[in-house]
Amino acid sequence: MYAIPKDSVKLLEKELKAFRKTVKNSKVNPELLKKIEEKLNAQNDFKNFRFRSSTNAEDMEGFNGAGLYDSKTAIIGDTEKTVEKAILEVWSSFWNFRAFQERDLFGINHESCAMGVLVHRSFPDEKANGVLVTRNLYRDRYAGITVNVQLGEESVVKPEPGVTCDEFYCHNFNGFGSFVVDYRSTSSLNNGKPILTETEIKKLFDISPVLERKLYLLWQKRKMAKRSYPLDIEFKYLGDEKQLYIKQARAYMD
Repeated sequence: MYAIPKDSVKLLEKELKAFRKTVKNSKVNPELLKKIEEKLNAQNDFKNFRFRSSTNAEDMEGFNGAGLYDSKTAIIGDTEKTVEKAILEVWSSFWNFRAFQERDLFGINHESCAMGVLVHRSFPDEKANGVLVTRNLYRDRYAGITVNVQLGEESVVKPEPGVTCDEFYCHNFNGFGSFVVDYRSTSSLNNGKPILTETEIKKLFDISPVLERKLYLLWQKRKMAKRSYPLDIEFKYLGDEKQLYIKQARAYMD
């Protein structure tokens, strides 16, 4: 694949597709697969699990890699949506055409990269899902957060053509806990009405510095960072009671 001329787009797409198929048709190490399945079967609360990509070719300074790789669902006891199939499909997504091109564009050596998999329960009762950055990306003078949130399970990162989400920034004007919410867009799936209530937004606003502090202390303990970074947080509001669930938090690299 590396020898294919950069302007031979169709040939590159064809070769990458063939390689992804090879990965999907391979086998996961039986010992590893057994350990994963034993861990998932050790509980009785959930049967549906989400297998998410986690590579060392994302969340880097100057390259965040958002949306390049795939996530898949496995269902315990299902003969089609198996754990092994989900793992292999996530691994194969490292060779997605868009991912290959982005890494190439930024001069990232493909052979220096690795694909891990993060597993968590799936969320069939999502009322809203979103991505939050613990920085006011539009008004640097004011500390705050920037949020993109969508109705239900609809994707924020990779929306369907023509679909918009709620995007707003929330900042503290006086430093005493009061905050202002400024919308840049509203969801095309919610009749132009805000998806989150002011109380739900305030909960995100209040929890952001807490998560920043916790991760900074963890990074210091493991000697992973010399300074604090703003966070890129994925969240969901679940069920009729709209319970907040923090799915993932990582350093935000602009």
